[in-house]
Amino acid sequence: ASLGPPSQCVVFNIPDEDETPPEEQAYYKQKREWVIGKLRALNLNVDQYVNKSNTLLFVKISAPDTVLRYEAEERRIRLRLKDVHGGALCAYSREIESKQAFDKPFDGFELFCSAQQLKIIDEVCHSEPYGIDDPFEAAQNQISFAKLQEEDPVPGLPIVAAYFPLHHDRMRLRLLNEWARAFMKPQPLELVREYLGEKLALFFTWMGYYCTMLWVPALIGLYMTVQDYNFYRDSLHLSNPYNVVYAIVIAIWSNMFSQLWKNLESSLKYKWDTLDFEDLEEIRKEFKENENTEKDSHVNEITDELDDFYYDEGTFFPPTGRARDQLVTYTVIIVFNLIAVILFFVIWENFALPLMKPGDVLFGGILCGVAFSIVSILFDSILDGVPELELKGLMGYLVARENWKTFTEHEDAVIMKTFYFKILNKYFALLMIAFGVNYIDCFGGPCRCPHWQCMPVLEVVYISILLTELVWGLSVAYIFPLINKYFDSLRSPNTANQGKVHLTPQEEQYEWLVANPGGSLSLKKVLVTESLCRFQSSTFTRTESISSVTSPYLGWCLPSCPSSA
Repeated sequence: ASLGPPSQCVVFNIPDEDETPPEEQAYYKQKREWVIGKLRALNLNVDQYVNKSNTLLFVKISAPDTVLRYEAEERRIRLRLKDVHGGALCAYSREIESKQAFDKPFDGFELFCSAQQLKIIDEVCHSEPYGIDDPFEAAQNQISFAKLQEEDPVPGLPIVAAYFPLHHDRMRLRLLNEWARAFMKPQPLELVREYLGEKLALFFTWMGYYCTMLWVPALIGLYMTVQDYNFYRDSLHLSNPYNVVYAIVIAIWSNMFSQLWKNLESSLKYKWDTLDFEDLEEIRKEFKENENTEKDSHVNEITDELDDFYYDEGTFFPPTGRARDQLVTYTVIIVFNLIAVILFFVIWENFALPLMKPGDVLFGGILCGVAFSIVSILFDSILDGVPELELKGLMGYLVARENWKTFTEHEDAVIMKTFYFKILNKYFALLMIAFGVNYIDCFGGPCRCPHWQCMPVLEVVYISILLTELVWGLSVAYIFPLINKYFDSLRSPNTANQGKVHLTPQEEQYEWLVANPGGSLSLKKVLVTESLCRFQSSTFTRTESISSVTSPYLGWCLPSCPSSA
């Protein structure tokens, strides 16, 4: 991290002089110098550091105040006015600054917070060259760290190893002390929003609200569990006459939960100025570069002007355009869900039911729950991937093929497709035991619960699924990073005998990124990955499906790293 100005960091690979041909070494050097020259030509400050083993070149990029002010005015960066001027967000201008109307950010900078400075630096680095009309020539002269990370003249050694924003120690330590380590205090959401952006602040707002509201069903559920134990001790049955009352309470709680969350959504949309977010959202770079996107060739039906970028929505029958790509995604989801359904009936009929008898469904229920959870986790890993093991899921590839125009549309597609998949993959066993197995035949005939009593079976299966998913989640959080660390030590065995090595902030954060590609789950590093990804998507986020409650509900919970949403 750094106490200096906010900076982006580019990590270049330096090939081994003994193992790499001279012409390839010269190519790596030429690319490095070309990028650094371009950055300096953009009036950015560039500092270079080489690590001790001479294998990585760290380039720290910051922006002088003149560049920040010019770009902020051009890009209409919004700053908070002082309370005496209304306290609203207003586009930056030198005229308003001269009147000292802007409020200072929480991180102590004079005008622009660290997140805004990093956003400006990132956009300047990727800005299109001025005065070049030919699109191909312009692309060749534009810096693209993503392409440089894919270009590897020496197999397995890309030109750019990583590109990420550096932490600012002052703000990071404040968040650690006031947020990550402050277990019994409400979350400082304004600090989180300013440092990590509205998108992640909104996520942790939801997490705090969700965890707070869960206290109601948790306490009632604990009481019901004690009652279940008492009834089981007296009657050897898990049925409880108060279950109906509990269901009514949960129904009322669910309605209150939704309505309060909608109120919070409205207040945050106004307070964080995201009311017109989707109207201001930029087009995804992937959409612009997709070979199926039409460029300056489609006439807009409303304006009668040529669209800069266009992709036809298409139709399902006959399959054309985006609808055709979605049809492929839906087909894959249906196939996986059908396989999950078939495997449930196989597990239920051939393995679980033979172990059940009236009054004793424990072993059969556990086997059914654990087996179906394993199937669910396996399919989930195939479609969603396991970032902690650097395994990419099939769902990301399928949705990328659909070629959505904005980040919001792309994320909405991922969320909805994932919902369609998981609603059966995760919950089919519970739904079937609760409502179906007593009334349908399996492959070999009737497959009813013992004495038609499915409630005891459902409780055992549910607890088994819950515990299996919990074990898997803890493994992903704590065991998989250790596995990655072990294999990293095998790939570089000499580092174990070097003793303690003092790393620069750039090297330290680069190691965090490499060791935890899916996100650091350590409490001390809980803020790292959130910062690393804050500029890989837009600064603002959609808040249309969020809601509200008074300030105490904003969360008495431990911040946790988000899994795939």
